[in-house]
Amino acid sequence: MTGVLADERMSDVDALVWNVEHRPRNRTTIAALARFAAPLDPVELRHRVDRASRVLPRLRQRVAIDPRPTAAPRWTIDPDFRVSFHLRPVRLEGGDEGRLIDLVRSLIVQPFDRSRPLWEFTHISGLDDGGEALLLKSHHAVSDGVGGVEMMLELFDLHPEGERTALPPPLEPDDRAASPSPNDGLVAALAGLRNALDTIAGPRSFADVVQDARGAGEVLGSAARMFRPRPAAGVPSARSDDLEARFFSVPLEDLRAAGQRVDGTINDAFVSAVAIGVGLHFDSGTEAPLRVSVPLNTRAGDAVGGNHWTPGRIDIDLRLADDCEVLMADVRRSMRRTRSEPAHMLMGPIASGLRCLPPAITSAAFASFSAALDVAASNVPGSPVRLHLCGRPVEAMIPFGPLSGCAVNVTLLSHAGTAHIGVVSDPAAVSDADRLLHDLRRGFDRVVERGR
Repeated sequence: MTGVLADERMSDVDALVWNVEHRPRNRTTIAALARFAAPLDPVELRHRVDRASRVLPRLRQRVAIDPRPTAAPRWTIDPDFRVSFHLRPVRLEGGDEGRLIDLVRSLIVQPFDRSRPLWEFTHISGLDDGGEALLLKSHHAVSDGVGGVEMMLELFDLHPEGERTALPPPLEPDDRAASPSPNDGLVAALAGLRNALDTIAGPRSFADVVQDARGAGEVLGSAARMFRPRPAAGVPSARSDDLEARFFSVPLEDLRAAGQRVDGTINDAFVSAVAIGVGLHFDSGTEAPLRVSVPLNTRAGDAVGGNHWTPGRIDIDLRLADDCEVLMADVRRSMRRTRSEPAHMLMGPIASGLRCLPPAITSAAFASFSAALDVAASNVPGSPVRLHLCGRPVEAMIPFGPLSGCAVNVTLLSHAGTAHIGVVSDPAAVSDADRLLHDLRRGFDRVVERGR
C-alpha cells in the first residue's frame, strides 16, 4: 500500500473528516452493499478479509489522539486487532428488500468504536432470493470513494477462479514515523498558507505586484462563490442525526449516451438527473438555485486509501429542467468552472488550520459550510468488469455516501456496465424516502429518454 506506513500521522484532510464528527449529524460514514446470487463460503470469506487487512495497513490501524493540540492524530497498529470484530455474520428472517434496506440503514447509522480500526464488514444471509450480501462500511478518514474502490480490489477477484494465497505476516509499527514537535501542526498550517500565497503572488516585479492584487481578488471571489450561503431551492434546512437509505440502478451506457448529446460526460447526465429528481420532489416553485456539492477527485499516481479530493459546489437553475439538454449543458459548464476555481488552492491551508482547532469548533465550522448545501452528488468510477468474491459473481455493488449535513446524498458506483445508485436522506428534511426514490427515478428517466 504505497505511501502508508504502519504507524504514521494523519493527513490534514483525514484529520478534518475525523474531527467533524463531534456532531453526529456530520458523520462521514461511507458504505457499499455487494449483492450475490448464491451463498459465500464463510471460511474463505474470513481468509480473504484477513489477507486484505494484512496487505492494506489502514485496515489494521486505529486512531491515536495526540495530547498536543497542534499535532495531528496518528494512525497506529491496533495490538488487539481481531478479524471477528470487523467481519460479522447477520441472518435476516424473512429477508425481503425492505428488511435488507432496514438492516443496512441501522448498520450505517451506528457509530464506529473509535478505539478500533474504523471499518466493519457485515455478511448478510437469509435473503428471500437465496442470495447473500456483504455490507462494506468504513469511516471517511480511512479513504474516499475512489480509494475505497482501489482497496476493494484487494478483497475481490477479477475472475471467478480466485487464487487462494497464503496469509502474509501482519504489519508492525514503523520506526520511520517519527513524532513531531508540539508546534509541527501550526508550522504546517502556516507553510501551507504561505505556499498558497506564493502561488498567487509569484515573482515580485512591479507588474507582478499588480497581478498579485488581481490574483488575490480572484481567489477571494472564488472563495465567496464556493462558500457563501445562498437561498435554498425549497429544500428544508432541518437536519437530524438519523438517515434513510434507498437504491436503484440504470444502464451506464444510457447515462453516457445522454451526456454525449451535449458533448458531455456520464457525470453531467448524472448530476442533471439528480437535480431534476430533487426538484420534482420538493417542487417549491422558487427561483433560487439548487445547491449541489460535487467532490472533485485529486488522486494521482498509485496512492491507495486516504482522502484525495477537494469540495466543489455548483448552483443549478431548476428552471432549466424543462429541457434536459439545456440543463445538462449548463451543468457541464458549471462543472468546468468549479474545477478551475482558484479557491481550491486554499483547501490545504484551510484543512491545516481547522485541524489545529478544538473538535467542537471544527465541527461547527463544517456544519456551517454544509448548511449552504442542499444535495451531495458523487460519481465514483468502479470496475468495468464483473468482480467476484469466494468464487461468486457480484450481482450489484450499491454505494451509500455520507450526508455530512446535506439533506440528500446521491452516489453512483459503476460496476460491469451498470450504474448502481444509492440514495441517503435525512428524515428531518425528507419525510417520504420512497417518494424521493420515485422522483429521482423520474429524473433519470427524463435525462435518459430525452424527456421534456
